[in-house]
Amino acid sequence: MTEQTWTLQELRDELERFERALKAAGKAPDTVNTYVGRSRIFLRWLADDYVPR
Repeated sequence: MTEQTWTLQELRDELERFERALKAAGKAPDTVNTYVGRSRIFLRWLADDYVPR
């Protein structure tokens, strides 16, 4: 089984695609913001651009 790896940019691109899918599915803006916003924080943490407080 081959391990799949992602670049940070690929993850950001997929997160944008996920956001579009949530909106297309009619999810409430607060729901979209929660799902996507928390994921963006995680990606920032991966990039050493976020420190939890």
